[in-house]
Amino acid sequence: MNIPGSATQVLYRALRRLLLPLLILAGTPVSAAAETHATIEDLLNSYYQFPADAVPANAELKRSFSRGVAAIDDIVRAHPADVKLLIRQCDYIQDFLYLYEYADELDFAQDAARDCENTLKQRFPDHPEVNLRELGSLYGETLRKRAEQLQKSVNDVSWTPVQKARLYAVLSSSYRDDKPHLSIHYGYQALEQDETADVRIDLARVHLDLGQRHKAAQVLAPVAAHLENRQPYEFIQLLHLLVQSDSGQQQIRRAYDKLKSLDNYPHLSAARDLATAGLDTLAAQEFELSKTAHPGNGLFSFQRFQFAYQYGDRDQALAAYNQLRDRGWRSDPLASNRLLLMVQHPTLPWRLRDLVGIAGLLLAIGAIAALAWVPVSVVHYRGLLLFQRGKALRDNHSWQLKHAWFALFALGTLLLLEGLLTTPLNFGSDGLVASGAGAYSGREIANLLIADGFLTLLIMLPLAYRAKFFQRDWLSPAWPAWRAVTAGILVALAFRLPAIVAWLTLPNLATELEQNSVYAEMILKLDQHYGWLAVVWLFVLVAPVAEELIFRGVVLASFCRHVGFFWANLIQAGLFCAAHAPLPAMQLLIIFGLGASAGALARKSGGLLAPMVMHGLFNSILVLYLIQ
Repeated sequence: MNIPGSATQVLYRALRRLLLPLLILAGTPVSAAAETHATIEDLLNSYYQFPADAVPANAELKRSFSRGVAAIDDIVRAHPADVKLLIRQCDYIQDFLYLYEYADELDFAQDAARDCENTLKQRFPDHPEVNLRELGSLYGETLRKRAEQLQKSVNDVSWTPVQKARLYAVLSSSYRDDKPHLSIHYGYQALEQDETADVRIDLARVHLDLGQRHKAAQVLAPVAAHLENRQPYEFIQLLHLLVQSDSGQQQIRRAYDKLKSLDNYPHLSAARDLATAGLDTLAAQEFELSKTAHPGNGLFSFQRFQFAYQYGDRDQALAAYNQLRDRGWRSDPLASNRLLLMVQHPTLPWRLRDLVGIAGLLLAIGAIAALAWVPVSVVHYRGLLLFQRGKALRDNHSWQLKHAWFALFALGTLLLLEGLLTTPLNFGSDGLVASGAGAYSGREIANLLIADGFLTLLIMLPLAYRAKFFQRDWLSPAWPAWRAVTAGILVALAFRLPAIVAWLTLPNLATELEQNSVYAEMILKLDQHYGWLAVVWLFVLVAPVAEELIFRGVVLASFCRHVGFFWANLIQAGLFCAAHAPLPAMQLLIIFGLGASAGALARKSGGLLAPMVMHGLFNSILVLYLIQ
């Protein structure tokens, strides 16, 4: 017998009356949002029939836009409390403006965009989605300040974990380039709120910039496990980061397999990353695919040669070089790439056109010889004038101007050769290097520095041999050794004192400064690839000894014979500063002061021990800070 008042039926009726309205209300925004999204996509697709550079926007385009706004308005008015629908309407107008950004007379759309944004802010001034949308239109310090203001309200119940994660992701991205540790802090806060937050690739990039490959690999692991719905450029970024972070070949293969299923991705970039990861077969396949891409592009011709030089066999390297050289002599005006090829494969045949580059290299070395003679000739002329006025040359048994010229010429040639013969160089159509230092990889920078160290020792040998004839006590100054060492330490600390204070009191500021320092990047790359002993050998021993011998030993002593200490010291400090260019003006000013102080120490102490200690400690402080 059916009992209408049974407990089961009563419970059923109660749940039905309670849950059905809730289900309807919950489903309405979803269906409305889906309806709006479909409507907007249809409208945007319809606009492609009009020229994107329509000047002015024609009447039919205006009518179509007005109809689209009206259609979306109907949906928005039916659901006035749904902020996402109003945001999507504003996005529709912005998409229209972006599509026709080069067209004239779009005041009607710009007015609609302004009205939509004002309506959004007036109706939902404190809504997280509206605030997050606002951040998308801000940049730089304005973005940071606004995001930090919003951070104070994230504990409000209106902020969902996903929205908090998006805010932290914005903060992480804004600090990525200049304050990496702060970027990491906010990045992990985003992941605490939402494990799927789109912040892992940026986090991995920051970890790699700081030399933290293991942490980068840990951050990337979940991304490599879920590779759906990503664009080709995202897969290329991910593949590169997986290789740089020493992730396993299984993860790299998975990312590459997904990339390979897509169209229009850079094959040469993929080949380079696969070769670095030791996947030579896959790298060779991608290299072959790259040959059909951009056949007339000089940059891609160089990149193919660079890859073949680093990873290919002798025939591939020669074929890639000839393809590059087919673009004309300006593609390798100093034969630097051909000489690199000769060092790696000595038996490869030469062509007559390759000798044009050798002639260019000889001309460049001749230009360095002429430039080295400019300061020497100025000093020599000034000395002749003083001699005619009855002032005798000082210390006729010291270094002479010919030795100063040789030291400057050898140093200039060293800088030229280490730049040309360390790694392949890309020359632009005008014959100038187009890639710049930023095009070097970390390994190439480290190799260049090691080559610099050995070449510096090479040019030091004849100078050190001659030093025993002109300055038998060049490492045993007139001062006692303890006094020379103490003076060198005190002067170095005086120059580094502002940096030391900044590192101790403002660590974020110090990180920002060092991340923008060329020498900081060199030290970090050398430490990453060859270890801290290589850093100490080059920056604390070789560089201070060689530079003090050249500038405060040979140049200063020879110039003093002709123009006196004051002018000789200023000139050698200027040359010392020029040898470290290009750098920011403030850093060059510090280097100039360091060179002049080292000259004064050499003069007072009678030798080079004090300036060598000062120079070595000055470099050591930066080295210790960076590799601690």
